[in-house]
Amino acid sequence: MHIEIKSIPSSEQRYDTVGDYWYDENDTLQIRLSDDVPEMPPEMVLLHELTEIFLCQKHGVKFEDIDNFDMNVFPLRDRDESAEPGDEPDAPYRKEHRIAMIVEHIFANAMGVDDYGVIR
Repeated sequence: MHIEIKSIPSSEQRYDTVGDYWYDENDTLQIRLSDDVPEMPPEMVLLHELTEIFLCQKHGVKFEDIDNFDMNVFPLRDRDESAEPGDEPDAPYRKEHRIAMIVEHIFANAMGVDDYGVIR
């Protein structure tokens, strides 16, 4: 397995997100983490993304389905600004996303970050 992880400004993400992943044409897993969102440190986002990636692969959730949902379905919905696509009841990766959120929050707590976001 070959993985390339990069921190980038949010404006360079493929869509409005702090973490993104896909396989490129060389079968390299690409992961992009926004490095300009202070309340979401890249190491927390990376742990979330890796957990979500491996769970999606284990459960047969296709990255193309995730991309379609995140880039085409979710943006058309009325929602509060802090909503995440993976929390939507019909997200193809809802279970995997929510488990990744739990792992991320446990890690934040272990790092001494007591006020790290919310789990919905």
